[in-house]
Amino acid sequence: MFFRTSTVDNQSDAAATQDPGEAVPLRPERLTAKQAERAFYSELVSQLQQLVQAMTVSMTRVLGRSVNNVLEVATRIFPASDGYLSLTYRAPVGAITVRAGANPVTVAWGGASSGGTAPSQGAGIWVVPANTRDTIAVTGHAVTLYGTAGQSVSYQVFAAGPAPAA
Repeated sequence: MFFRTSTVDNQSDAAATQDPGEAVPLRPERLTAKQAERAFYSELVSQLQQLVQAMTVSMTRVLGRSVNNVLEVATRIFPASDGYLSLTYRAPVGAITVRAGANPVTVAWGGASSGGTAPSQGAGIWVVPANTRDTIAVTGHAVTLYGTAGQSVSYQVFAAGPAPAA
């Protein structure tokens, strides 16, 4: 809907300072070509933003086959050969919740490190202490869990990040 803002020369400044509830609707035939163009592009940008948001949600579901942003829920045992699990997904990962057993579990963004040894520090590295559970915000399509061979680990992988705590 188009609104008369005031008699100020700069229409965009006036629109920013006036309360929309007090604006008087303009009939489209009273708009100048420049006003009509601005109104058109403003509405177009708004519609495109809504479309992008809807497509992001849809593509996450299609690519990751997720429901409620859940990509996978599983309990696995770390292999005796290397002691790590590489998790990869078609949809981007937003967070992972890990429950460690009797030994700590290291969560690393991306694929396994060379040699398969758990990194101890650096960007994208998080250690979940033994007998605890933690949710870690991550990014990318791959997460690697490092632990003790033969130990079980439970995890949930989400396409969205963790909700902020109050």
